[in-house]
Amino acid sequence: MSGICGAADFRETPSVDFVHTMLFMIAHRGRGQPCVWSHRCIALGHTDLHTLDPARRGNQPWYDRENGVVVTADLRLD
Repeated sequence: MSGICGAADFRETPSVDFVHTMLFMIAHRGRGQPCVWSHRCIALGHTDLHTLDPARRGNQPWYDRENGVVVTADLRLD
């Protein structure tokens, strides 16, 4: 199972360093490169277990610019 973490702070943007620290703490949950997405009051982190198609590795949190949707999950997203 991949590692997923996040932070919310409605006063300011959560520190990306804080999310990287959380990812370091759950590094055993994934062997992939940890990825972080941050905007306004939300920051999400994901470390992939590499059970997915190699072409899709490292693409989470997934961000759809057109719709403004962000997803991070332990799943295959097509």
